[in-house]
Order: sequence, then structure tokens, then C-alpha cells
Amino acid sequence: MDLNETELKALLAYLNSNVGQQVIQTQTQTQQGGYEKLRIRTLKELPVIDPTTLEETLVATLADLFDELREAAREGGDCDSVLNRLDSLLQQVM
Repeated sequence: MDLNETELKALLAYLNSNVGQQVIQTQTQTQQGGYEKLRIRTLKELPVIDPTTLEETLVATLADLFDELREAAREGGDCDSVLNRLDSLLQQVM
């Protein structure tokens, strides 16, 4: 699947959201020493959003939230408030 930059950011927003992290955690296995393992085959089967099927305004909003989250993380800012808005939006969509 070829994604443009906005669609890619929308997908990254989902993967970095608490919603996306919960999906990923359901498929990880804890290994000896506390390491988490996620098999490539399992990763390919994870349910994720397909930004090419979403409304353009939603994709743009998700991309903007990803940019905000990335900026907050870089500057040591408040990622939680961005994540809360992101999760709220994703829960409405899913």
C-alpha cells in the first residue's frame, strides 16, 4: 500500500496512540528477562486503520495530532493531553 505523507502520519498517530498500543500489547509475548517479543508474522496481521479509506478531514486531523505528539515528545512537553485527544478521536471512529 502506498501512502502519502498525511496518510502515513495518520497511521503513525494510530500506532502511537494508547488504542494502538493496546492492540499491539495483546499480541506481544513476554520473554525471559522481561523482554517483549512481537513476531513479524503477527505484526503483519495486526488490525490497524487504513487511512486510504478514511475521510480526508479525519486523516488530516490524525496527521496533525501525530505532529503535535512528536513535537511534545521532542520538547519534553505534555504528551498525555495529545494522546487523550487522539484516543478520544480514534474511539469515535472505531
